[in-house]
Amino acid sequence: GAAYSVYQQAFVDNGIDGTMLADWRGQSEEDTLRTLTTDLAIASSLHGKRVLLELKKLWNRPPA
Repeated sequence: GAAYSVYQQAFVDNGIDGTMLADWRGQSEEDTLRTLTTDLAIASSLHGKRVLLELKKLWNRPPA
């Protein structure tokens, strides 16, 4: 949603692409949340958790 669009530029600026997101799959939830909040400046813990939930949906989709 619109509340999350502010993070789009942080992903772009930090070169976060599909390969990097796939690599995060092997991290613990704690490490992924730390990356989101610290490195990508997602200040809201609720926003960080929501982004993590969306990443899990991506990771669990069957291959195209």
